[in-house]
Amino acid sequence: MLVRSISALLLAVIALPLAYADTTIVDDNFDSYNNDGELYAVWEPRNGPGNDTPALPDDGILSTDDGLFPGIDVQAVDHIGGSVLQHTALTPASPIEPSASQSIHLQGDIFVGNDGNSRTSIGLRNRTNTSSILELGTWNADAVDPTDGVTVIPTTTYAYRLILFGPFGGDLVQAPNWQFFPLDLALDTTPVDGEADGVVNPVDIGAGWHTYSATITDTTVTVELDLYRDGLDNGATITAGSDVAGIDSSVTWEIETFPGGYDSFRIGSPSGVGSANGVAFDNVSLTLVDEVLAGGTDTEPDGDVDGADFLALQRDNSALIGQWQFDYPVNPALGAAAVPEPTSIALILLSTAGLLTGRRR
Repeated sequence: MLVRSISALLLAVIALPLAYADTTIVDDNFDSYNNDGELYAVWEPRNGPGNDTPALPDDGILSTDDGLFPGIDVQAVDHIGGSVLQHTALTPASPIEPSASQSIHLQGDIFVGNDGNSRTSIGLRNRTNTSSILELGTWNADAVDPTDGVTVIPTTTYAYRLILFGPFGGDLVQAPNWQFFPLDLALDTTPVDGEADGVVNPVDIGAGWHTYSATITDTTVTVELDLYRDGLDNGATITAGSDVAGIDSSVTWEIETFPGGYDSFRIGSPSGVGSANGVAFDNVSLTLVDEVLAGGTDTEPDGDVDGADFLALQRDNSALIGQWQFDYPVNPALGAAAVPEPTSIALILLSTAGLLTGRRR
């Protein structure tokens, strides 16, 4: 009977996924829409706050123009600014918010021209309470350093915005309004009086597609920029002379979402402001990412996480099997090791089964 139970347990363990299941709310490359009407049925034209129909509902239209947006991936949304396109997946009745067990990940590609004179973004906010506003995109005015609230930061176009959030900490003295992604000065190639000007902007980078992303936890917001959407740290490529994997800029602030979360996911103009030039949006996604919480799987407790703990959890608390998979093997003296493959877990159970059947005899 024991061997039969262990065998059944082995089959269940081998079928276990290696990671927690994330929840995809939006994943859109805009290729499935045959016309703007179909686009607007999913991405509704709205004013800045997101509550009313804008005066010009066609600020954003579908485009396949490779001449206007070189490198376009089949089809994208050409947006001139002035209003937003708001996805129907989020409503005041179905907001999302981060927690200790689940973060929010926002991502999208934006084609930015080489003059940078635009005000457009991918964003999240609460339209009902007008709180927790996050924007990723382009901005064409100077910013103020939020660590001292005074120092002026010259515009570099590639920007993010985090305002009307709840508690913030760390080195923040004020919630960051528009800020610019810090970029490797090796990318500063524009000569001014025979020298680089100390600012990396679209004149240096050139027109092209870039990937913006944000990860919102219950205590932090991390914003990132991948120039050329190539998955490379392009500053390092220029300075070191070889391709280096990694994003080009990442900033993390200690800041919290107000209760009520986000009920508006949009592309277009931040808060509906006007824009001198448009951009194109593509490959936008919004995902709830399950966070693996440490602890709770050393059942004996003896200072490590092993096969005996697995059997105890299977018997007493099977909901923690996924966490055990993440924790095993943990020994405080050695530190955490890699997550085992299901086959490795199966071998552990086979060994345990052998010991148990041997004892029974």
